[in-house]
Amino acid sequence: MRLIRSKAIFMMFLVVSLSIYTPFAFADITSDDVSVYGKDSFDGYLSGTDVLLINVTTPNIIKFADSPDANDFTCYNGTCFLTVPQMVSEDAGENFVLLQEFDASNNPIGTALNESYMVDRGEPGVNFTVEQRLSDEKVILTIYELNDTLSENITDDCSGIKSVILYEDSSEFLDFNLDSRAGECEGIGTGEYDLNITASGEYVFTIYVTDNVGNIHMSDAVELYVDFDTPDIPEDMFSVYKKNSSHEITTVSLRHSDFSRNAVNISFTIEDRNLDLTTVTADLKDVYFNDFYNEYYTEVPFTCVRNEDNVTNFCYADDIKRSNGNVLFDEITFDPEDEFVEITVYAEDLFGREMSKTITKSFTLDNSQPESGFIGTENCDDEVCYINDHTMNKLVFTTGYMGSKTVDQGIITADVGSLSPDGSIIQLGNCYPLDSGAYECYNYAYLDTAGVDEGDLFKIRLAYPSIDDAGNPFPDIDGDLIFDSVEPVFVSIDNYASSTWVERGEDFTVEVRVNDTTSGVKEIVANFSNIQEGKDDVVSDSCTQVDDTQEYLCIWEDKVQALETGNLTVLLEIVDYAGNVEFVNTSLVVLSVNDGSDTLPWSFSQNQTIPEMIDLVTLPYFPKDDATIWSKQLVLGDIDDEIPEILSIDLYDSGCVLSYDPEELNFSDNESALLENSVTGSKIFRKTLGFTDGSYLLLELDIAKQSLPPETKYLNYTCPVTIIGKKGYERFQPYNTNISVSVRTNSSEYEALKELKESIEDLKDDLKDMSIIDDIQGILDMLNEVCTLWNNVNLLYNAFSTVMEMTAFALTKVPPTWLTGKKVQSTDVAIGGALGDGLDKVMGPLCRFMSCATWAAAMNGDEKSDKDAATERVIIDFIGPLFGLGKSEVAKTVRGLNGGFYGMSQKSMLYAIIFLCIPGIVYNLKKQRNIDCQYVYCLEEEVKSGSMQIHSCGQRKAYSECLFVYGQFYNSLPFAMLVNAAANFIKEFANDPLAAGMMVFSLTCMNPVFEPGPWILACNIKNKIGVVTNAYIAITGIRDKYLSDDYIPPVDYCEEIGVD
Repeated sequence: MRLIRSKAIFMMFLVVSLSIYTPFAFADITSDDVSVYGKDSFDGYLSGTDVLLINVTTPNIIKFADSPDANDFTCYNGTCFLTVPQMVSEDAGENFVLLQEFDASNNPIGTALNESYMVDRGEPGVNFTVEQRLSDEKVILTIYELNDTLSENITDDCSGIKSVILYEDSSEFLDFNLDSRAGECEGIGTGEYDLNITASGEYVFTIYVTDNVGNIHMSDAVELYVDFDTPDIPEDMFSVYKKNSSHEITTVSLRHSDFSRNAVNISFTIEDRNLDLTTVTADLKDVYFNDFYNEYYTEVPFTCVRNEDNVTNFCYADDIKRSNGNVLFDEITFDPEDEFVEITVYAEDLFGREMSKTITKSFTLDNSQPESGFIGTENCDDEVCYINDHTMNKLVFTTGYMGSKTVDQGIITADVGSLSPDGSIIQLGNCYPLDSGAYECYNYAYLDTAGVDEGDLFKIRLAYPSIDDAGNPFPDIDGDLIFDSVEPVFVSIDNYASSTWVERGEDFTVEVRVNDTTSGVKEIVANFSNIQEGKDDVVSDSCTQVDDTQEYLCIWEDKVQALETGNLTVLLEIVDYAGNVEFVNTSLVVLSVNDGSDTLPWSFSQNQTIPEMIDLVTLPYFPKDDATIWSKQLVLGDIDDEIPEILSIDLYDSGCVLSYDPEELNFSDNESALLENSVTGSKIFRKTLGFTDGSYLLLELDIAKQSLPPETKYLNYTCPVTIIGKKGYERFQPYNTNISVSVRTNSSEYEALKELKESIEDLKDDLKDMSIIDDIQGILDMLNEVCTLWNNVNLLYNAFSTVMEMTAFALTKVPPTWLTGKKVQSTDVAIGGALGDGLDKVMGPLCRFMSCATWAAAMNGDEKSDKDAATERVIIDFIGPLFGLGKSEVAKTVRGLNGGFYGMSQKSMLYAIIFLCIPGIVYNLKKQRNIDCQYVYCLEEEVKSGSMQIHSCGQRKAYSECLFVYGQFYNSLPFAMLVNAAANFIKEFANDPLAAGMMVFSLTCMNPVFEPGPWILACNIKNKIGVVTNAYIAITGIRDKYLSDDYIPPVDYCEEIGVD
């Protein structure tokens, strides 16, 4: 019963259920039945890597419409679901799935459903900056744009931004907590954000943006240095360089002269990332020790450049500008007060933070003057240097020992005068230290030698400025330059010197003789490789001048080994001291030696008398101690099938000896002994290769002067000679023989010299008779010294009185406080009172007599008649000045410029007679007598020493007498007076411009015709100053004459020959 009841209930439920579910079982599924989403999806949006989930509410079977054979969905209790592992092949944007419902028999139910879903493959983006704001120094993050897209091509739809996080370095710095909805693709999160950073340093910012489906964007890193620091200057970054140079100044001189000053570039480095480059200035007063320029050096603008590191800023200045950029001075002068220099630098950064920092630079102090060593060229011998016109001449300056001083960047200049191509000095800027502790500076220059003759002498001088690195000047130094443009001339080459010919295989000495007219031979570089292999460039051991001639002998001592015989080629490079080079291709004969004792006989011609006439008589006027004679001997070879060659002819043993018969000459024993020693030297004058039949032999004898009886006509000498000859390339043994020489001893010149000697003695006797002139002149010189002393004392007294008078006048006009109300008067102090007056009565006339002013005093006597006065005025005021005569200021000026009355009398005997000037007359007689004494001195001393010839003494005497007579005539002419006055005025102006100006001013003060006024006052002041000036000139005259080492008294030739 229960079973039946249960079945009935089931059937009723089934009927009811079927009636309810039947309509759904066969209906199409709709979008409401389907849910498409992802594992990490957001609001229908899936990422490109999400897992796709599909849920369908249906009791039926659900399949993809395009794959009905597959049964991917799992259904349970009316719900089917499917998990698609990965959507990597899906495109961004809207995508679809096509679903079909099937019954149990796998028949499709209704139509397929196309269901869509969204795929977001696009990364979000952000555009931002981080900077430190200048206005308030805050560090601000500015986000300009924050967006999201499905892809690069689909930008109008997105899943929305989920989060924005700012990272500094690798740490999270700020989370913006943004949360947007799907479809909100832009315009969110933009704006400024204060990052609240308070510490300076380097920051690296990165923003991570994540959208709602998990797509992440990491921005590029933004680097920012946050600056809260004031600009700063490191102490060791302050430098001073010479302008337009890389040389830093580390040593200073405190001489404060033109030498110690340098034009410099001052630089320093400021450390600041945000420096305002236009605000940097510096106070450089300490750089230039000169109060006048302080205002210009107080605030000097600097040019600054930011370095690549953006931290350091290089600032420099090499001129003085105003703040507007206008240049005041085109250089900064560096001449500090001491070895420490302080500058204060002012600057601002872009945030307005100001810097004011004083930095100090220490320098090495060097005030000592360097030493000058040598100036010239690289081509020098022991005495002078040489120049040529073939090459650039290397000019050289060598300092003395420098110690710690340097000249690496000093200024060294040379002045070569007219040789400079453009008239300027030459910089010797290439300086380097030597091992000796000195420096050498040099430069190459073409010199202007147009119109210069061979052997002309020039000067090279160390020019201004020439200083060491500290600015200390080198002392003046000069050197001689001689022009030499002629190459040396090759003469001969010999394969023997002090030794004889050598056998093959032995070392031997080589001699080369060269002529050079000017500088001399410096060295020869020879190529002996044809004689000995490997001897390519052999430098001569020495090159010496031969007996003050133009010939030089260069020697290679045992440098060559004779490995071959014959006439072998030798290449020579001959160099003189001026740098001239001559290349010579010559040959050298190398011989083998005859092993036996064979000699080649020789004979001489009988013509052996020396044709020159030689005077051997001792005379005080004979110019030389020795007589040199030359003997020309014809050499005849032995006549044979082959005429041999003479290799050399030499004197042997002691040379030539005197051969005579004492009884024939009737000499005493003492005279015979003198004769035996009369030959002081003898030699063959020239050793020449290749003597052949008909050659001449040159013989030189040095014979001492002898006192011989007049009847001695000849002296005979015997000279032993060694001859060495050869045939082919075989040298034979020496052959000895004698040469006889006859010397003629008497000549007509002997008698002439005897007469000259007697005439000199007569002239000396006459000069002794006139010695009274010297006596009178001596007395006058003594009186002149006394008068000079008296005049100087009066000048000093007048100057003292004038100064006292001017002082009293000044104190009266402007008295000091302590002198107010008191009377001031000058004091005139007499020289010795009555004694001074008495001396003046004696000294006045005496000194007027010595200065030849007696005539002038006589002209200032009694008054003349009107007619006489008019005549005198015409003569004195108009004609007189032309002759230096008269009382006017013009005449006095002309006369003063010619030395006064006495000076005019010294130049002209006519004036001496007109002025009745006894001192002037005696002076002119003394001058004429000194000419005769000079003539005697020339014959007795200068001819004897060899510096003058006899005829030269007479020519000089005639020339001196001509000058004396012509000078007397010329100095008596008015034109000469004016010319001498003008020349002396120019000389006076050059030596003392003030005195010359006073002289001109005095001419405007003579005979004033206007009323007293300022001009009269000026003339009075001039007169006062003139009195003091005359005293000063007198003192300097005493100093120059009696206290100066430069004063050289004139030569008194009468005193020199003993007739004074």
